[in-house]
Amino acid sequence: PRVPVDPCAGTSRFAGRSTKMCAEVDLATGIAGRIGGMDGAGVELRVLGAPALRALIDRNLALAGALIGAEIPEFFAAEGWLWGWRLRQIEAEPATARWYVRAAVDGAGGVVVGHAGFHGPPDDAAMVEIGYAVDPALRGRGYGHAIVAALLTEAASEPAVHTVRASVSPTNLPSLALVRRAGFARVGEQWDDEDGLEWIFERPATLPADS
Repeated sequence: PRVPVDPCAGTSRFAGRSTKMCAEVDLATGIAGRIGGMDGAGVELRVLGAPALRALIDRNLALAGALIGAEIPEFFAAEGWLWGWRLRQIEAEPATARWYVRAAVDGAGGVVVGHAGFHGPPDDAAMVEIGYAVDPALRGRGYGHAIVAALLTEAASEPAVHTVRASVSPTNLPSLALVRRAGFARVGEQWDDEDGLEWIFERPATLPADS
């Protein structure tokens, strides 16, 4: 399925931090991670639960923002297909809800700067795939790097996760640079019916330098 990933420019696929993801976290307001961005800004990943997703589907950004405690940018209104897809996944398997989608919040300003998450819980090979998008108005400020690092730390905190994957268009140079910097190595390629050719990158959930 198509899940965009948008680091500092362009898109790739829904492809990472210190706080462990916990099932008991409130899915509307739980903070899943925090890391400083390249410009020093703090980024918190707040889980978007079913109530927030329904508000986003209705394009009610004010209500969704109130549910997660942060101002949500206008570009979220154009992602209705994603919110609908994630809501259906959560409703089908409520126990997996914590894996899917989060708002990335600037810790200093309390404003949502993007969204991120995993395609789902670990598969039979103990692999998860990450994805993220940065508000187009805020690209180039290091948020993409901070978000990916946050997702990676979450993955590393989960004993059931051994490998992290990201799928990136070969024409998306910022995303390619981002995943390589994060320790991913290209392991293959695939064809997506909507996005076309994608390069597949993987890395261990924990690298020696991360320990």
